[in-house]
Amino acid sequence: YQDSDTDEVKYFDGMTTYTLGFGASNGAFPSVWDGAVAWIGEGVGSDLTRSEIFFWKNGTTQRLTDDDDTPAGIDDAQPSVWNDMVLWSRHTDGLFTAPRLVLWDGADTSQLTQTGGDFPSFHNGQVAWVDGGQLYLADVVKVLGDCNGDTIVDLADYADFASCLAGPTAPLTP
Repeated sequence: YQDSDTDEVKYFDGMTTYTLGFGASNGAFPSVWDGAVAWIGEGVGSDLTRSEIFFWKNGTTQRLTDDDDTPAGIDDAQPSVWNDMVLWSRHTDGLFTAPRLVLWDGADTSQLTQTGGDFPSFHNGQVAWVDGGQLYLADVVKVLGDCNGDTIVDLADYADFASCLAGPTAPLTP
């Protein structure tokens, strides 16, 4: 959440409240998923359209964007975090063009759309967004061997796979 008195973004894990950093004074719009937080913070510029995307997990903060010193300013907005990845909306030349969707996968940043990308939402590998009054949905993350759709190949996937192979009534063998 964003503290209304200090503009600091805070995260409460059920036992401890962590102060993550300052959010943009016009709204940090924090997004939380499984102990990871993404939010809008002000960079070195004071113009409210020059906002940056920050990501925090396990006591470490990363600044995902650093483009507030460009002449027109780039408005990074509406972060949505899922599975340690962050999706957000970006106006590439101030607020005069339709925003684009941008995804940070934990290492690299990629622009997902050429036009459109307002009000993004990201969950279970799917992205939803608005463009021209229409709602769009697309699969963004597919992982080979990920049977349960959590983008991680682990023992839970093997159990689902083995169960399917064995059939609904056959006993499973190790």
